[in-house]
Amino acid sequence: MDFLSKDDNIELAHIQAEIMAKKREQYLNMHPYSIWENKGYYYTWLPDRSKKSGRRQIKRRKLTALEDAIIKEVKESQKVTSEDLFEEYIDRKVKNDSIKPSTVYRYRTVFKRHYVSTGWNVKNIENINIDEFSDFIEDEIGRCSLNAKALSNFKGVTTGILKRAATKKLITYTYSMV
Repeated sequence: MDFLSKDDNIELAHIQAEIMAKKREQYLNMHPYSIWENKGYYYTWLPDRSKKSGRRQIKRRKLTALEDAIIKEVKESQKVTSEDLFEEYIDRKVKNDSIKPSTVYRYRTVFKRHYVSTGWNVKNIENINIDEFSDFIEDEIGRCSLNAKALSNFKGVTTGILKRAATKKLITYTYSMV
């Protein structure tokens, strides 16, 4: 990288452009499929779990537009949701035999009731601050009129999600802080 211009001054715009180009290249290198051109269009495949083949084809007129779509998809696939963390939490508990099947069923029901029904299961956990999470918990307690047992189950699921997030260093707060 040549950051110095002819008169030995650092060009910030040049540095920023090079950094953005390298970041763009990194995201494109994460893309597992090839890109091809046919009849004036650029094509590639994107991973798609909803399809039987596990992928879907996209096409764009310009290569840069196709690359932008790829980068957007790669960024989306890297986000960690509360659903991902919940599944990791449950899987670890089952693997360690520290949770019974009836508890797994109960926790899944609680997760569906409080997280899936409100859309919190798909939010990127890194983008949720402590105030938003605290408000969500208070709103859920009021919305569902939770009794002591239901509140305990909700707290158990939420604690498990937040523990996994803290362990992975995705958040800097814990349930006790919320």
